[in-house]
Amino acid sequence: MKTFFHRRREKDKKSLGLRSFKSRKHEQSFLRVGIVGCGRVAQRHIRFINETKNARVVGLVDTNEVTARRFKAPYGVSNVHGSLDSLLDSTTLDVIHISTPPAYHYVDAMDAINRGIHVFIEKPITLNAHEAEELYSRAMTKPVLICPDFQQLFHPGFQHALSIINSGLLGRVVHVESHWSGKLDTQIAGEGRLHWSFELPGGVLRNNITHLLYLVLYFIGMPERVMVSAKSYGIMDHLSIMLEGKQCTASVVQSLVIGPQTFYVRIFCENGAILVNFETSTVLVRRKSSMPRSLNWAISTYNDAYQLCAYGTKNIINFMRRRLVPYQGLKTLVPRFYASINDSTDPPVSRELALAVTKTEEAVFGQSSGDAIKQTCEVNGEPKSRSQIRDNVEITLRDSLLI
Repeated sequence: MKTFFHRRREKDKKSLGLRSFKSRKHEQSFLRVGIVGCGRVAQRHIRFINETKNARVVGLVDTNEVTARRFKAPYGVSNVHGSLDSLLDSTTLDVIHISTPPAYHYVDAMDAINRGIHVFIEKPITLNAHEAEELYSRAMTKPVLICPDFQQLFHPGFQHALSIINSGLLGRVVHVESHWSGKLDTQIAGEGRLHWSFELPGGVLRNNITHLLYLVLYFIGMPERVMVSAKSYGIMDHLSIMLEGKQCTASVVQSLVIGPQTFYVRIFCENGAILVNFETSTVLVRRKSSMPRSLNWAISTYNDAYQLCAYGTKNIINFMRRRLVPYQGLKTLVPRFYASINDSTDPPVSRELALAVTKTEEAVFGQSSGDAIKQTCEVNGEPKSRSQIRDNVEITLRDSLLI
């Protein structure tokens, strides 16, 4: 089964001017990697980069150099700078990882691309679709590769689900739903100053909506219609999204009200369904049964229990072997991106998917211009404030938003 983003035209790499890392640097055995933005997630990046055989972190950037220098002892990175320009002027890089707040993604990525450096960029890629398109267009002229951190696509559970779907066992994908709910991270909510995620267009939910969207857009492609329903309880927001694609539909829920913390994607097919639970690192497969309904009711619970017990055992073993780690998808995605640089192949996350996600984010949070958006802008006759996510929004994506 080929998804929307697998049905792409073949690229002529010679016409794009892509050359392998090996052919450009005969005497160099590893990729030289820099990181800009040394917050909490940077530690994961450094760890997974250094675990990759052909890459090393050679420079760090943070406006607070003290923050960046905390990685010197555990990872041996002493080349620390207070600005990206300072790092780029003093250090030769092959790849830059951008983990700054999203408002700086476009400028930082464009600076690196203009110097011929490949870019790995945290979510959201940019805060509007136009900037994302500019980055990809500029990258093609240099030529370098861009890879957004769509890490859950490379989580072992999601990869297992894809293998089942691609086998054709469950038939065509009909509907996909992704769900994240939980409370605010105490390290974000409890800081003395307002965390940058609260200042994003659309509020704090904008920070993680990317994960939920790429998990469904991977299957449905660019949505033809987006419907949004949102509720705000101060900073405790609840967002529900319905998406219509050409071949299937999708639903997305992100909530700071629902508990306990849950993160999953469920894929409904003609002959069954697959639930990938990222919170428990389990996969539950249900197939269409030809048994009488009463018998199916009696044994289906045992079938689910068998699968969950098998994953529980596997997770315990992997935990004991230190293979069950947070950000498992990122651990896989980073070396795959580096392999695409070395081998002059397409990056693991396609340009089409990246732009579809950015355009849908922009549409969901009401950032698009013109009459492409039809929305209710009043509550009880009073105009809504900019900080409040809009209620009962219906967005129609015009041809200008389609790839």
